Amino acid sequence: PVFSLSLSLELKPGESIQLSFINCASENREELMRLMKIYRKSRNVSHLFSNVEKESLAFTKKMGITQEMSAVYQSLASLALGGKIQSQISHMPTSHLPYIHSLWRLGISGDHPIVVIIIKDIEDFQMVKYALSCRSYWKHKGVDIDIVILNEEPASYIKVLDDEIDFLIRQNRASMPDEKKNYVYHVKADLMTKEDKVILIFAARVVIDSKSGSFKKQVLSQLSVRISPFAPPLITVISRPKSTGKISK
Repeated sequence: PVFSLSLSLELKPGESIQLSFINCASENREELMRLMKIYRKSRNVSHLFSNVEKESLAFTKKMGITQEMSAVYQSLASLALGGKIQSQISHMPTSHLPYIHSLWRLGISGDHPIVVIIIKDIEDFQMVKYALSCRSYWKHKGVDIDIVILNEEPASYIKVLDDEIDFLIRQNRASMPDEKKNYVYHVKADLMTKEDKVILIFAARVVIDSKSGSFKKQVLSQLSVRISPFAPPLITVISRPKSTGKISK
């Protein structure tokens, strides 16, 4: 059984009409009715999305994020929130323990979807910058996704890459003082067990390997690789004023 809404329209030849499907959410009925009254008018919906677009453009400009990369970050969020991709299913862990135990050993809570960024040397440092820029973008949009930077550089007394990654992560956290939880993790492959690494890759919704192409190329190429036609559809994440209801486009 389903609960469905229908609306009958008659269009004359050559005539067109624009429809808006709106979801509103509230903690009480009175507020919900108020929101429905506001957003049943198309001009209010158009005004809201216009304001959101302006606010988003101002934010990305301030953060030095191009519109092209903001679209990539939204696509990556869609992948992470929508489900695993086919290429990750072949790596099945053999451990009989709940997989969350392996994540805990790595200091990862497992409370949110995980995106793993694999880097192998200092030449991959740009990938880390994209990952942190992406996390800042998601934070602004109110999206909770964990980013795990899996550092596969061989162990050495000289830890330039380790230090640079840790510095960038600290800098990123300092720029978001109101963020109480940790959403970015730096994990060294040489300090993990083989099983823990397999479980991390298996648990991740998306895996990006620095040696498999650019950040943008890998995100866009994975959009079409879904494990099931019944996976949730891709979404567009928008920020909204706190006083309004939740609107999905």
